[in-house]
Amino acid sequence: MKSLIITLSLALTCFQAGAQTLFSYGPYTVSQDEFLRAFYKNNPDTGDYRKAITEYLELYTRFRLKVQAAYDARMDTLPGQVADAQGFRSQIEPGFMTDTTVFSRLASEAWERSRKEIRLSHIFIPFRSDFKDNPYSREPASREDSLVALKKVNEVQLRLKAGESFEALALAYSADPDIEQQKGYLGYITVFTLPYALENTAYTLTDQQVSGPVITGSGYHFLKKLGERPAKGKVKVAQILVATEPGAGPASRESARKLADSLYQAVRAGSSFEQLAIGFSNDKSSFANGGVLPEFGVGQYSPVFEEQAFALGDSGSISPPFETAFGFHILKKIGNHPPEQDRSAGLLLYRGMVLEDGRNALAKDQFERNAIARSGYKKANYREADLWAMTDSFLLAGKTDRVGSMQSSTTLFTFPKGKATVAEWLTFCREKTTDAARQSYPGLMDAFVRYRSVEYYRTNLEAFDPAFAAQMKEFRDGNLLFEIMEKQVWSKAGSDTAGLRRHYAKNPGKYNWGPSASAVVLHAADLQTASDALGVLKKNPASWPDLVNQSGGRLIADSGRFELAQLTDAPVAELRDGVFTGIRANEGDGTQSFTYIVKVYPKSSPRSFEDSRGQVMNDYQQALEDQWVASLKKKYPVTVNRAAWEKIVSKKGRF
Repeated sequence: MKSLIITLSLALTCFQAGAQTLFSYGPYTVSQDEFLRAFYKNNPDTGDYRKAITEYLELYTRFRLKVQAAYDARMDTLPGQVADAQGFRSQIEPGFMTDTTVFSRLASEAWERSRKEIRLSHIFIPFRSDFKDNPYSREPASREDSLVALKKVNEVQLRLKAGESFEALALAYSADPDIEQQKGYLGYITVFTLPYALENTAYTLTDQQVSGPVITGSGYHFLKKLGERPAKGKVKVAQILVATEPGAGPASRESARKLADSLYQAVRAGSSFEQLAIGFSNDKSSFANGGVLPEFGVGQYSPVFEEQAFALGDSGSISPPFETAFGFHILKKIGNHPPEQDRSAGLLLYRGMVLEDGRNALAKDQFERNAIARSGYKKANYREADLWAMTDSFLLAGKTDRVGSMQSSTTLFTFPKGKATVAEWLTFCREKTTDAARQSYPGLMDAFVRYRSVEYYRTNLEAFDPAFAAQMKEFRDGNLLFEIMEKQVWSKAGSDTAGLRRHYAKNPGKYNWGPSASAVVLHAADLQTASDALGVLKKNPASWPDLVNQSGGRLIADSGRFELAQLTDAPVAELRDGVFTGIRANEGDGTQSFTYIVKVYPKSSPRSFEDSRGQVMNDYQQALEDQWVASLKKKYPVTVNRAAWEKIVSKKGRF
């Protein structure tokens, strides 16, 4: 119920546009634009426009009155309301703390790049000398290692200029673990295959061009473009892998090759690829599944493997055995998924991928730079030399004694509704560095200004971003609507049994049975269980409780009085006292049901209070709500701007 109410309120609440007032309730106003936004958001297909919008005016008026009553009762200060709002805020904040222009550009760029694949070779020179043994270590490179790496980079550049082969230099210098077999060959890549810095370089190279050194977190990279092709999309294959140990000798490799050839010939002769994969494949991740691999695109497996997979023809095609560093492979094509052709769908896909990718830091970085200006940051007038000296004293000896014009309370910069002091700066320095040299302080100050500006912007997002303010207001109003309805209507109706009975008594003839029957509806786990139960009950209908209790949960019964339309698809004329309906399958879950008709009541008759309780509860809640809204309209008299309303009704509204 709460989710339904909140959803309704989200559809009802919208931006305050400051446009012409449509109606007022007491001292509060609702603009024409606000109402129309809410109407079209909640009624995308209006049908009878005049009827729909007239009914909506009353609905929206009641909504605003009820939410205002919640604010008047200070329900927005309740701990649960505050916690819910904070939780919602934390969910939507990230979407408003990034540069949407940069983010959209990155998504568009990813879409365009996804249209083609680039064929590359690669030389990798790591910062650290132990990279091959510890490729995932986060230890920084020593000064000696850094100098050695830089020396290699310079040598590669000089030898490339001298016309030496890229492949030969890859063998001589590259730390790529597959260098002996691939000689630096990467195969085809596409968007999101490589780190963003390398991807950017790859997509700007001309054919056969070699890049200068590109720096990533692990080292230096040289790329050579070997060609390009339109995107292939994704392919799905099954494989049989006859594995070889790393560094296997000629005899071992020849034995593996002969087995692979025998398996290939067996497949060609009609043997089941799937059964051979189960029996012989050494790929532990796929053999039990008949060798089937997850669908993949370029840049996920070794170049040789991918080229063989994408070269397969129609579904069912089989590749001859081929060798990689893992052994000998035989592939069977299962199918393929062509690249997305629709730009809108592609952009939607790549927006999500950009959000999860490291390149999204570009949008975040641009946002943070803009936040400094947008937050209203103003630097105070102070002597930097005094601040740096005080910072030295604090970091080296923990002292916060006054230095020249500087003391802990001195203001370093201000915002329209806040400021940053020396004390905050010192705390920031202590958290960000343990060995801050004097010359690093200006850089640290830049980081501090950015950090405090972003936090100020975040704290005051409602003032900076109307869309964020609107979403927060929508959520708060939705939560408050539930809170006030629970207090004024739902809990009252639920606990007022006497009131429910009075409402029932005041409305004789409203709560009636249509054609109905006393019946037992039985649900069975499967057709056999249903058939067995039906056979037993036809002999002894009264035994149904024992049968259900002894079924171990395979039978469930629901007994009572039901409208005939609820019970069966059989024609009503065929239903008589003591009749069993046929067994029918329930859609979706495979269960089976049949009904035992105990007694038929063909004519309409009054329902008892207990039988009508659910319907009475709904009606009583509506009556309580109507009474409450009537009192709110007295407290906040509603006045409609007739001229504005006539424009809306005649579809002359400005929205």
